[in-house]
Amino acid sequence: MLALAGAALSLGVAAPANALAGHDLEGTVTGVGGAPVNDVCVDAYDAADGSYLGESCTGVDGAYSFDGLGATANQVKLFYYDDSSFSYAGDTQYVSTWVGSKFKPNATVLTYTPAGDTVVNISATPDAIISGTLAAADGHALTGSYWFDVVDSDGYWPNYSIARDGINFKIAVEPGTYRVGGYGYDNPATGDDINYLEKWWVDSDSMFTATPVTVTAAGVGGINFRLTDQLAARQAPSISGFAAVGRPLVASPGTWARSAGTEFSYQWKRGTTVVGTGAMYTPTAADFGQRLNVVVRAVNGTNAGEAASAATDPVRWPSDARGRAKALAGHKARFAVKIVSAKQSPVRGKVVVLRGTKVVHKAVKLVKGKAVIIVKGQPKGKQTYTVLYKGNSLLAKSAKNFTVRIH
Repeated sequence: MLALAGAALSLGVAAPANALAGHDLEGTVTGVGGAPVNDVCVDAYDAADGSYLGESCTGVDGAYSFDGLGATANQVKLFYYDDSSFSYAGDTQYVSTWVGSKFKPNATVLTYTPAGDTVVNISATPDAIISGTLAAADGHALTGSYWFDVVDSDGYWPNYSIARDGINFKIAVEPGTYRVGGYGYDNPATGDDINYLEKWWVDSDSMFTATPVTVTAAGVGGINFRLTDQLAARQAPSISGFAAVGRPLVASPGTWARSAGTEFSYQWKRGTTVVGTGAMYTPTAADFGQRLNVVVRAVNGTNAGEAASAATDPVRWPSDARGRAKALAGHKARFAVKIVSAKQSPVRGKVVVLRGTKVVHKAVKLVKGKAVIIVKGQPKGKQTYTVLYKGNSLLAKSAKNFTVRIH
């Protein structure tokens, strides 16, 4: 007996008791406990050119046979699959695979004698079971249907069978590691179908970010899905820019459950009042003292959803930061800045220095709208700094960026 991937194989020239004489190739497919397996189909392919030669399916005795194969050099490769129906009640399913390998190129090359009753017995491996539930977000069973995508660790779609019982499901598949996704639709008595977005276990929108499911011969349970037809923002929309009268703010839609083909629309709000649309909005004097946010609506086919950004700082009058920066000996940098505004002179408030996103000098109070700051202990090389004016009750924030080569 030779053990092979997905099967155990025995070769011989003596026909089994239940076989008819004169077959090119014959054998018995057995399963759990060595019992013969019904409804397994064995396909023969020419080992030289890969052409399909024929199929033989087992009966209750588990026997299959081929006559007149006509293969090049009398050599074939065999693929077998379970052709029986799979019900939720728990019928055993068997792995569909090539004799000798998971993939055709590496399958065992079998040499037969024409009409010589060459025997190839196959010991089939039972599928393992992935079980769980799939329902709409409110828990109801889908009134249409639902399906699954199962992808193995090599990125291939394996052979698998699905059985359903309401929201409960079983997937019969060869033991291994997989990513599993579920999707489906409702078919209401009136109106259009409700198409639910595919969800990958545990809670992912893509197989690339899904959590792998390791399936042993004992199976695995608890693979539960709750589907929604609403697009969801995985990363909330955001607003860039300082909230100042006459200075544009720009909205980013965020990251959504489905990105390809998704279209976005925008509503800028002051409280509950819509003050603008589009990805850009410029605050007006009417917005002074109020916070703004943007609500993004995403649409992809029949699926849609909304998400809101965080609110801005209260809208103030604009300010501008001006200045110069230079490197000093001993890993230091010097910044001389002035903050100006048409609404306040001299400007009052504080400025802070950042390298990237890191604060490298505490806030310094402006004197007549100006500040000189020396930052010590800076890393050697070209560095990017921001001098940030923090605003006040009248003026909005502003910033000035500098590039300094520290030596």
